[in-house]
Amino acid sequence: SNVKSDIIIEQSSLSNQLNKEFVKNNLISYSINSSDNYSFIFTDDIYDLVVNRTEYTIKFGKYTYKFPEGTKIGNPSIDIKTFSVYSGNDSIFILNIPITNNKFPDENFDVNIVYMYNSNALNL
Repeated sequence: SNVKSDIIIEQSSLSNQLNKEFVKNNLISYSINSSDNYSFIFTDDIYDLVVNRTEYTIKFGKYTYKFPEGTKIGNPSIDIKTFSVYSGNDSIFILNIPITNNKFPDENFDVNIVYMYNSNALNL
């Protein structure tokens, strides 16, 4: 099998699933349970994001994404930026999951999710 294709397929599938949840449901809150385990509370359900480095997997909700051996999954990180605007979405929630593979040292396959929201309605 083609390792690079396998990485990209898992990365894009995970990104797609994360984006689908963030767009479909309103994020209410999140918690960092450990450096490898996050919980996202949406209006309809709670979804856990769990990284398992020894199995090369990232689990989000009921879906598990398995990356090829040699894939290094870094700690997920969350960054929040707020801007001065008069109304509407004034904040950005950014979720980053660093993903690399030792066969491709000059490339990254990070998952990046950007979610815009109104900080007056949601206090993350």
